[in-house]
Amino acid sequence: MRNEEFEWRTTNFKTFKKINQTLFIALFETSFLKLFKSTVALRGTYINGSNKVLYYGDFYKKKGHGADIDTFDENLSEYTHKGGFRFEYLK
Repeated sequence: MRNEEFEWRTTNFKTFKKINQTLFIALFETSFLKLFKSTVALRGTYINGSNKVLYYGDFYKKKGHGADIDTFDENLSEYTHKGGFRFEYLK
């Protein structure tokens, strides 16, 4: 994920089904001045169209790194809700 000011990359993600809807969680480890480390979690869903994909959901944050997606709590109980997100990917 990127814009003009930053770029986040991750391989720490998973998808799952809930009430016939595919949901995803993606974890991004971030740091500010190499001192303040945090993990940002995006939890949402997507709509896959013929020319673009629309992603939307909520984002959460917690202090520190080291979250393991394989043992991850899908309810994000250790995280603080920070708001929503919406972005598009053109195919």
